[in-house]
Amino acid sequence: MGPLWGGRDGGALAFVKVEGDEVSVAATWRGTGRSTALHIHQGAKGTNGGIKVDFGGLLGQVRGTVSSGPSP
Repeated sequence: MGPLWGGRDGGALAFVKVEGDEVSVAATWRGTGRSTALHIHQGAKGTNGGIKVDFGGLLGQVRGTVSSGPSP
């Protein structure tokens, strides 16, 4: 389960599941426009390293404010 990110204007909640070499995500957001990126960074705590898993291909499948599925 991921943390709730956001501020006073909106937020997002992401759930990530790792099973073998497959990573799946379910995400929902509110109080924001349509999401333009959905990915996981690899880096030391408190830093944004490079993108390790990109779920951007799922954004075309968004229904309302929810996107879910395995990494494309």
